[in-house]
Amino acid sequence: MPAAISILVPNSQTTWYKNNTVQLTWGSANGDPNPFRILLDNSEGVLSANATLADSVNTDLQGLTILLPRLVDSAGYILYFVNTSNNAQIYAASQPFTIASGQAPSTVASASGAAASTLTATSANIPGPFTVSSLSTFPFLSEAE
Repeated sequence: MPAAISILVPNSQTTWYKNNTVQLTWGSANGDPNPFRILLDNSEGVLSANATLADSVNTDLQGLTILLPRLVDSAGYILYFVNTSNNAQIYAASQPFTIASGQAPSTVASASGAAASTLTATSANIPGPFTVSSLSTFPFLSEAE
């Protein structure tokens, strides 16, 4: 029986902003594979290989917030939910979506009496992955470790 997992977000209308937290959601049914791995790919060839965004994800969660790493701005990104021990066994694929530079706008609503207003704010800048060039960056590590 094929998996009924379906990726709801991201979809073709989605733009994710690199170096920000993003929300992905999916639907599933009883008996769907559990757990699964989430891979990121790009149909335009901007990735040298699939990138693992999350591993051993519980299918029943039906949503996950992740910190998106620094990536090349591009359309054509696709998420794959795959078997944790066999990436070739694909349970679900998203529609192509875009990853861009910048920050995602967020909407904050406030109400005062009968009138309501909507304000737009931007999310906090979240640093991406760092590389350590030497052990001296972390004084609590010794060269012997």
